[in-house]
Amino acid sequence: MNQIVYIILVLCFKGWLLTGCNQIIDKQPPTLSNTPDILPGIIQEANEKIQKRWYYSLEEAMQKPDSVKYLSLREQGFEVFPKEILQLQNLEELDISMNLFLNLPDSIGKLKELRELSCSYGYLENLPVSIGNLENLERLWLLDNNIKELPIGFQKLIKLKSLNLALNPMKTLPKELFKLVNLEELSFGAPTPDIDLVFTKTEREEMQKHLPNCYIDFGNSEK
Repeated sequence: MNQIVYIILVLCFKGWLLTGCNQIIDKQPPTLSNTPDILPGIIQEANEKIQKRWYYSLEEAMQKPDSVKYLSLREQGFEVFPKEILQLQNLEELDISMNLFLNLPDSIGKLKELRELSCSYGYLENLPVSIGNLENLERLWLLDNNIKELPIGFQKLIKLKSLNLALNPMKTLPKELFKLVNLEELSFGAPTPDIDLVFTKTEREEMQKHLPNCYIDFGNSEK
C-alpha cells in the first residue's frame, strides 16, 4: 500500500509540473485546477507500474525464462548482445540501453511478443533486417547511437507508435518510415556538431504527408 501511495504521489507531482510548465509558457501562473482531470490516468499508470514484474539481471531472468515479460539490463557493460535474451519468448519490454555492443543479432526478430525496445545511449551502428519481424513492437527508442540508415525490413513494423532516432548520424530522410501509418510520435532531435542532419521544407512536408497523424520532432533543423 505504501508503494502505491508513493507512486501515485510522484505521478501526481509529475502531472502538476507538466500542467504548470504549460501554463508558464502561456504566461499563466501554475495551478492545481487541472489536477482532477489527470488523476484517472495517473492512477492507471501507477497500477501498471506496480503490476509489472521487472527483472534486472540475466541470472535471475533465466531461472524462470517463461515468466519473464519485463527485463532491464541498462548500463551493465555488455560488449555483445546477450544471446540468453532470445530464450525469453514471452518478453514484452526490454531495456538494454547504455551498453557497448555494436549490433543487434539477426535472431532478435524471434522475440515475437516484444512491444517495447529501448537501446538508447549506446554504440549501435546498424539494425538487422529481421527487426521487421517484431510484429507487435509499439515503442522503439534508439536515441544517441551511431545508426546511419534504417534496414529495408523496418517498414514492416506496422504497429509502431513511438520511435526515437534523435542524435544518430543519419544523412538522409529515411523513406522506410513512410509506411508506418500508426506512428504517433517520431523524433529526429536537434543537430549537433557531429550530426548535421538537416531537413528541407520539402522533406518535412513529404514526411508529414505520409504520416498525417504523427507528431514529428525535426529538431528545428530546417534549412
